Amino acid sequence: MSRTDDERVADILDNCRRLRDIALVGEEKFLADEVLQDAACYRVTVIGEALNNLSDDFAEQHPDLEIPEARGMRTDYEQAGMTYDRPGLRIDRLIESLEIIRGYWAPGPFDFASEHYTITGYDGHPKPWTESGPPIIIGGGGPRMLGVAAEHADIVGVTANLRAGEVGVDAIADSMPAAYDRKLARLRECAGDRIDDLEISSLTMNTTITDDRDAALGFFAEMFNTSVDDVAQTPALLAGSVSEIVETLQERRERWGFNYVVVQQDGGQGMEQFPKVVAALAGT
Repeated sequence: MSRTDDERVADILDNCRRLRDIALVGEEKFLADEVLQDAACYRVTVIGEALNNLSDDFAEQHPDLEIPEARGMRTDYEQAGMTYDRPGLRIDRLIESLEIIRGYWAPGPFDFASEHYTITGYDGHPKPWTESGPPIIIGGGGPRMLGVAAEHADIVGVTANLRAGEVGVDAIADSMPAAYDRKLARLRECAGDRIDDLEISSLTMNTTITDDRDAALGFFAEMFNTSVDDVAQTPALLAGSVSEIVETLQERRERWGFNYVVVQQDGGQGMEQFPKVVAALAGT
């Protein structure tokens, strides 16, 4: 169900208050604590998503808030001077692009004509080293994108649905374990016999390597306004000691089939210890 303007304004006010609380720790402590920095970034993102989804009527009724101007700072598309088309149109173009890429890699010239692209007699060079070309990875979180990935990809990156164009309240809710159960069921349904040939990838937005797993999970549960059990299981997060993270990744591989895990060097704390995780998982 779509959220109302009143609910989105409440989100904005609540996250402004939480940002104020973070600011109270002081500059020195804030700059020394990456988890606090991540928390602040998340709060700003939630505010941005709520702002971006306020109705046009609300914006017109409150011209003093300069909502259109604030929205103009929100998306990569606008920063790059590109039109942010509706999701279905962008997916249609992606499907055509995948056909063109395969044609580019194939021997000899190729033709392509469809709604968005027309190519005549193009012989792409250089050709890939392998006949089939390099592996294609496609990430998606919505039913249609997962279907596209199941049909065309070699590696499927299962993510939250970013239909709002950014990471915010809706995307966080779509990162919880039950949502991933639905996503993987959809992927298996669409892939059919291809499922055993696919690599299935997860994207970890924050990795916190710590001996106090309970404290880290409690922090994230409060940040995301959800249960500790959910943040412990969401593929978007990893928290715990090296051995606890190894066990968590093995559990996720068993539950969802993830065999291609992406973590971010700057996304959390203790990443200098992550090679120990890799070594422990090697060959398992």
